[in-house]
Amino acid sequence: MGQVPVSKNGPRNTKQANSPRILIVGRGRVAQVLLEFSKHQSAATLSSQFTVSQWHRGSPGNSSGLSETLTSLNPSHVWLAISDDSIASVAEENFDDLVGRTVVHFSGGKSGWTIERAGKQVTVHCAHPLTTFGGDVVESAKRFATVPFVLDRGAYDETELASLLPGFTNPVVRINPVDREYYHALCALAGGLTVSVWEAVQKRFQSELGLDPQVLATYRSQVFQNLTIASPDRSVLTGPVARGDSILVAKHLAALERKLEAPLLSIYNRMIDLFRTEKSRAETKSRKASP
Repeated sequence: MGQVPVSKNGPRNTKQANSPRILIVGRGRVAQVLLEFSKHQSAATLSSQFTVSQWHRGSPGNSSGLSETLTSLNPSHVWLAISDDSIASVAEENFDDLVGRTVVHFSGGKSGWTIERAGKQVTVHCAHPLTTFGGDVVESAKRFATVPFVLDRGAYDETELASLLPGFTNPVVRINPVDREYYHALCALAGGLTVSVWEAVQKRFQSELGLDPQVLATYRSQVFQNLTIASPDRSVLTGPVARGDSILVAKHLAALERKLEAPLLSIYNRMIDLFRTEKSRAETKSRKASP
């Protein structure tokens, strides 16, 4: 168990009784960034005085289970930075030890919910950071203050992110709990498909074309730069699909089929479908807006 005091004044045992005491459960990338960012926030903001501890199975020198750790540390906040599949079971198994504490999970596809037993209840809040956690932990933590948190609409006071995440002043947006899975599917498509395609292209530049993948650096940088100015009313898509060059598009599809690139061929076809659908939607919206 790694206990990390991040208060500005004195040892952790002399903390005021009402100072937040946070326990981060987990050891993955999200847990590491949360821990690093919490330390940074406490150091940068004198008014944010709190302590942060971390627990996970297999912690060096830690033989205590989560239940024993909750009892000994008595945290005011418990952050479940663990896999989506484990959140519900961990909350259920430790129900008695979580009563009276602020419990938060960070899964984008799972809304908050309340567990009730024998007149007692534990609410597991959702606070999803709208970002990805690749790269260096320290660098990710430095940029973390600008990351929006997506909370459930109607769950609690919309201005009180700090009641869930003490010391955090990030932007906040809210969605209906019933839209959680749809929201997270969109995020997974935007991030996952983009990375998957770029990784596949880089590999094929090397294996099929005999080119150093670094030759793509300028093109990749420009594509990502273009995305920064995209908006719901402005597409930045370029190339033969956007231009409507059907002859060249047909040659692209034939080349992918000839190379037995079935997944990439399917993605290319779906890109065409998506472009046409979005274009039709935009035209319909424009007609409706016209007097």
